[in-house]
Amino acid sequence: MRYRAAVVIAIALLAAQHASAAPPASPVKATLLADVSAFKPGDPFTLGVLLEIEPEWHVYWTNPGDSGFAPTVKFTLPPGFSATPLAFPIPTRFNQPDNAVGYGYHDRVLLTARVTTPKDLPAGRNVEIGAAVSWLCCKDACIPGKAKTTLALNLSDGPLAANSELFKTWVAMIPVPLDRSQDIAKVDSALDPKTHTATLTVHWKHVPAEVQLFPGADDAIAVKEITPKTAGQTTTITMNVQTLPGQTPAAAELPAVIAFTDANGHRKGVEVKVPLKS
Repeated sequence: MRYRAAVVIAIALLAAQHASAAPPASPVKATLLADVSAFKPGDPFTLGVLLEIEPEWHVYWTNPGDSGFAPTVKFTLPPGFSATPLAFPIPTRFNQPDNAVGYGYHDRVLLTARVTTPKDLPAGRNVEIGAAVSWLCCKDACIPGKAKTTLALNLSDGPLAANSELFKTWVAMIPVPLDRSQDIAKVDSALDPKTHTATLTVHWKHVPAEVQLFPGADDAIAVKEITPKTAGQTTTITMNVQTLPGQTPAAAELPAVIAFTDANGHRKGVEVKVPLKS
């Protein structure tokens, strides 16, 4: 989260320096998809931008970590249609050059948005939707990329499902609010202002096999030394949280995601808040 502006400039310079060695095509392919091939006017459906990433390359989460920036998607929708903000699945943590920490995705990721449709559309016509996508992909060097992709959907008397398994898999990995979690009973939080140590105490309904925490994006905050420890039905997550000199946090709490693997091997995420004030 630190030095974001300087890092982006450095990334651009690094990309320029490695231009002769960079592959001629982008390591990322973007495709616009939907969970229906036809929809009934007035009924919602889900759009997804599938990013397919070449081996060893990665793109970033909403908080990219110590460097980078998240993919963006701008949808072009017909009049009367609206889309929710883009939903990002749980990321993975990886190390970058100079021991920088990164949060993002390898291989592929589906970024989704729920679309509301008007009721007064004439049946029997087609609807075209567009998406302008941009990203930063990195390996030894970083390459910015962008693409425009379109999708045509039919109107019908009832929805016709499409890409069901793909959407089911990725939508299940979108973090849910704490009050909707089937695995966490409650989360207690505390902050020691002397040591700048924030603590989340997670009380589980079902104890997972693995627990991680991904801090949300706030350029005024530096989060280090994230350490989860599980004992019995409880996981204690400690971290060093500091406000950078001359900066003001966006809020009194930092959004974060607790990610874990349940007993069935499914990876899940729950939205929580990290205290920034005692």
